[in-house]
Amino acid sequence: MIRKKKKVVVLLMNSHLRAVQACLTKGKIQIYQELTQDFEPHNFAQLVEALKKVRSELKTSRVRVILPEEKTYLKLLSFSLTKALSRELVRVKAQLSIPETLREGYFDWRYVGDTDQAKQVQVLAVSEVYLNFLRRAAQEAGVGIESFEPVSLSLARMLAEVEKPILAVFKADEFILSACYRGLVLESFTVEEGELETKIERVKKHVQDVFGLEISEVVRENLDPIHGTIIKEDLKGNDAQVLNLPSENMNEDKNEEIIEDSSPQGQKGANMAETPRTEPEVRLRSMEPAPTGSEKKIIIYAVIALVLIGLGVGGFLLFTKGKNEPEVAPIPTPVAIPTAMPTEAPEPTPAVELERGDLSIQVLNGGGVAGAAGAAEEYLKGLGYVVADTGNAANFDYELTQIMIKPDSSAYKSLLISDLEEKYELASELGEVDEDSKYDVIVIVGKG
Repeated sequence: MIRKKKKVVVLLMNSHLRAVQACLTKGKIQIYQELTQDFEPHNFAQLVEALKKVRSELKTSRVRVILPEEKTYLKLLSFSLTKALSRELVRVKAQLSIPETLREGYFDWRYVGDTDQAKQVQVLAVSEVYLNFLRRAAQEAGVGIESFEPVSLSLARMLAEVEKPILAVFKADEFILSACYRGLVLESFTVEEGELETKIERVKKHVQDVFGLEISEVVRENLDPIHGTIIKEDLKGNDAQVLNLPSENMNEDKNEEIIEDSSPQGQKGANMAETPRTEPEVRLRSMEPAPTGSEKKIIIYAVIALVLIGLGVGGFLLFTKGKNEPEVAPIPTPVAIPTAMPTEAPEPTPAVELERGDLSIQVLNGGGVAGAAGAAEEYLKGLGYVVADTGNAANFDYELTQIMIKPDSSAYKSLLISDLEEKYELASELGEVDEDSKYDVIVIVGKG
């Protein structure tokens, strides 16, 4: 008789949790037990008791956790095909679009393949305060956590077999919108019921503008993110191949690696093509064992003996050479004296006059202040810029105004900073707009 391995998945919302014990059999999910438990938001003691109930009633010591969407950040980033991907490179670029400081243990990434123009990377980050709160509660309850992920990522995994871009709509504390394509999350948003239909249309337009993909289908029924997390397989492994935050032992969950340069003829990713079927080429750091204490002593003695022997032989040869060979005066080596050559002064490069109207700008409200994007649009238009689109950012957590610019429009950096700092408090670092975006510049208006 084959013994099936059961998994327990906990779907966390702000005021209650739902836990399911199930297993995957011949491609189908079989549910054995299920429970729900209410608790007050941010009440540590009640969350601990809820997790203890999961442990005792579902008879498990390890769970997979689906996090509230608003506590997470999920981004799909593009990198040049000639770039060698590393964890630090991904962290630096992700930090430009994620307002929370990305520290080790609170973000992760996975290389998902190449388009014709770029390498694609999915990045997941979680609120540090919330994740610490949850980890402490799980430890107090005696429950180990195998994986953390948001609802949107679970939904994308459920819909991975769909060959076209799709928008999944799931009702939790609020509605969660997950724009998915072949197992990847292009964008995710949370929205209240009264704004749902308007937001759906905005997400469709956003995906079309940013990724060049048309969403023709919206799925609202038969969606259960718990099913998507039950079939999750990438729990441990090489850094670039696993998207999973570390749990109890952060050092054992992932091995750092670097993804080498690739060409347009290489693997195809989401644009996006397929998730890579072969492992990407990697360089692993060498892990040679250190010599023991006794081995170190032997090495030291051997080195000293070799040095003494070398000194003795060298002294003998020097002594005999001095007796048998006549002294030869050294021949002076001629020294070339450089002659100064007249050089022509370089002609000054004429300054390039930048036209504000040559840029296509998108303005997004990132601070949640009503009318902020419209006010910025009017301000920029008054300076001569072309504002092609306005809307809301993925979240309203931006304290400072963020400027993002395409690499081929970098000559405008100083001009943009000079114009915008007259009215707004700017973030210290500029972000980068993907090369395939229809906009040259994106301005995300913050609270400041």
